[in-house]
Amino acid sequence: CSYIWDGASANRYNRGCGDGAQGNTCDKDAPSLSAYYDICPSTGQICTKDDKEVKVAACKDYGGDHPVPPTHIGNAQCFFPGPALDYRSQDGWQPEKNTMRDMTKARIKYNGGKDDEGPNVEKWNEVVLDETLLLPDMWFDPAPVLTAFLYTKSELPISKDNAKAMRADFAKFYQVNDIPLVMVDDNADKETGPFKADSDASTMVI
Repeated sequence: CSYIWDGASANRYNRGCGDGAQGNTCDKDAPSLSAYYDICPSTGQICTKDDKEVKVAACKDYGGDHPVPPTHIGNAQCFFPGPALDYRSQDGWQPEKNTMRDMTKARIKYNGGKDDEGPNVEKWNEVVLDETLLLPDMWFDPAPVLTAFLYTKSELPISKDNAKAMRADFAKFYQVNDIPLVMVDDNADKETGPFKADSDASTMVI
């Protein structure tokens, strides 16, 4: 799933894509009090997309209680469903519809606003990935799963050196050829576009 702003997913049921848990204890004798164990209080079982603790937290267009929040402060943070919303390692699982494009459109719509934290454009959003699907795919064929290593222009040369080192470790461990390095020009004037020429032909720039 994804959130237009910071969704505080570490404290939410259904692996970050549900309502906030009742507490943050990791006491195994009270598993429903913590998102860590992913036990929905209404059923006493591992959360599913049909449990009320999950459904209530979706954005209103996807069956939840709350509209898409125009700012972070003062609004309930609802989620946009993703492909693995109901994945629990069960047999016969099929991906859900990916609505991250809807999240992106909503984020662009509200980027010009602000709240007590500051301008919306300066805030981060949040995308929750399910590593129980990601990691097996990476073992099967890692190159299509991790398509690039990113580094920022503002932190050169350290950012590029770190990205190169991470890429080298990844390629050695998974025995794949070099994966592209992608420079993100975080100093770019967004009104004229983020694309900049790069002197290193082995990298791509966005």
